This record gives sequence, C-alpha cells and structure tokens, in this order.
Amino acid sequence: MPKRKRGTTGDAASRREAIRKRERRVVETEEERSRRLSTMAQRGQERRAEETEEQRNTRLSEM
Repeated sequence: MPKRKRGTTGDAASRREAIRKRERRVVETEEERSRRLSTMAQRGQERRAEETEEQRNTRLSEM
C-alpha cells in the first residue's frame, strides 16, 4: 500500500483562501450597508427640508 502524502497543505491553503474571500465579502457588505444607510438618511433630511410647516407639525404630532 503506497504511503499517504503528507501534503494536505494544498487543501489548507485553499481553505484559508476561501476564508479570506468570505471575510472580504463581509467587509464589502458592511461598506455597502453603511453607504445605503447614509443615502437613506440624506434623502430623509432633504424631504424634511422640503416639507411645509403644516406637514412638519402633522408628522411631529403623529410621533
């Protein structure tokens, strides 16, 4: 019976690479999420800047 190769290093290396890719995706997702939330906040501010005093009073009284 042939001796088993010790080189599981290829498997370990590809496993490490897969983990790194996954971590990169998580970082990108957090960046995208923060960008999206900041855009939403900015739109909300713009909307409030355009509303009339009556609309503002209505919105505040509904809270």
